[in-house]
Amino acid sequence: MTEPMPHLTPEVTNFSWEIAQAANRAFDTLRETEANITEVQKVALTVEGVVLTYAAMAPLEKIRNDAQANFRLLTEMATPVMSLPKSPFALSSNDITATVAQQSTAVTTEQSETLPADYRECLVTRYVQKSEAVLRQIKDGTLPENYALPELSVLLVRAISLASTYEIMVKNGWQPEVVFVPRGLSLKQWNALLTGHRLADQSWTEGVHRTWAGFETAPSTLSLNVSPWGIAVVSAATRPVLASVSKDGEHGFNAANALRALAELPSVNGASSREAIIREASPTEERYLALQLARLERGEMPVDLETWTIGHEDLEIGGEWGSLYFYFRPKEHRFKSIWRNRGAFDNNDGVRPSAGDEDLVPNA
Repeated sequence: MTEPMPHLTPEVTNFSWEIAQAANRAFDTLRETEANITEVQKVALTVEGVVLTYAAMAPLEKIRNDAQANFRLLTEMATPVMSLPKSPFALSSNDITATVAQQSTAVTTEQSETLPADYRECLVTRYVQKSEAVLRQIKDGTLPENYALPELSVLLVRAISLASTYEIMVKNGWQPEVVFVPRGLSLKQWNALLTGHRLADQSWTEGVHRTWAGFETAPSTLSLNVSPWGIAVVSAATRPVLASVSKDGEHGFNAANALRALAELPSVNGASSREAIIREASPTEERYLALQLARLERGEMPVDLETWTIGHEDLEIGGEWGSLYFYFRPKEHRFKSIWRNRGAFDNNDGVRPSAGDEDLVPNA
């Protein structure tokens, strides 16, 4: 039964927007301070005999930490109201103001009323955060101009298709996350997007490395005419939630349990074999990197610091078919995309359940 929606007075709406604007300003301060810290460190490296002490960096570090804390707090405060179906939310930034038209908002309102409250809140929160990140990335050239994120109303049909997947993952304790996925980017573009993010140990990310460079994965069935943006729901647990299972589904102490749990996902319906179930439930390289990028954009640590996630794609090397696996290597500060035998399994690798809009909506 659908719960009655609270009435939003003009005062509540205006106050929510003031909070959202403050969150945007805090995010701008965060990124500006991180850029200043990077610049100071680069300059120090060019001056012989200069060593940066903690005392020298402490003022900038405090500004960065305060801005990060403020952004998270303000976003949490604004999201409950902004995520309501009848909330006339719009995005704004220092560079671009994007207001959702009344007609678009009406469509969004009508369709979003069917979404579970927790999924709707996550969807709106991540959309607002991603929109701000994309604006900056287009401005600095790490994303092409045609990758502007569409209005949420444009993406809503696809988002609705993933609602049941999100709820199944919540029920199973898989810690689902809504991820906006830029599709069709080159390795060079992904490398730029994943470089230069500050980590908790004060190191900086150094992009992505493919050990299988020079080989090609199995051709994608995705049309080249689709939108450059997709939506996915991906488990964001620190490690794969279904470990000790091989990509072919035939090996591993947890294989039977994993297959039984994954078969519940709508995107796996109709899978004809064990291997097909594991493959359809595993994230593509794009979805995995998009999950990691979104975490970095929010100042969070990557997942898979000590584990490997089975990838969707297969790859033939030397006449042998294997699967892609993904992880983050702290010693290199780099995301890795590697090739392994499809029959391999380990307690530290496994399935990170995932589903994308193209799995559920024709011609997404």
